[in-house]
Amino acid sequence: MIEKAIDKLVKAIFFICVVLLFIVVSVTTAQVIARFIFKGAIVWAEEVARYAGIWFVMLSTAIAILRRSHMVIDLVTNLLPKRVQLILVALSDLIILFVSGYMCYSQVLLMNKFFNVATPALRMPMGIVYLGVAVGWAISTVIALYMFVKSVKVAFSPIQKSEGGDKL
Repeated sequence: MIEKAIDKLVKAIFFICVVLLFIVVSVTTAQVIARFIFKGAIVWAEEVARYAGIWFVMLSTAIAILRRSHMVIDLVTNLLPKRVQLILVALSDLIILFVSGYMCYSQVLLMNKFFNVATPALRMPMGIVYLGVAVGWAISTVIALYMFVKSVKVAFSPIQKSEGGDKL
């Protein structure tokens, strides 16, 4: 049940990220064309591209946590016994959980403080930009909690031996 909910959440986030990336590329391309061909500028283009990029990065962070696609230096950990490796993965997930939770909390405080400050070109509340960061950290926290619980279950379950080595 939780796996299905996480899967649906990630699919929705992925779709939103595709749309946001399309916005970034389209607006930036339009701005380049406007500057070099028409010798003018689209006043709001830089802000739209920047803010869509911020939302994109923060939302895609949650997907990276779920897929474990952040950079890892595993030179030493690969030399350790499989059980220790699994416990280190759980510890890593716990650290990500705490950092994500703290960043979400901090961002909500910042968002509330600057919500009514307007952006220069669009004149929209900066809180909308900060909201993207807060939402990204909130979703990352939920996914990090899911990953931590999953990694603890794996770390403390019996390891099965097979012909090809240890199995998770």
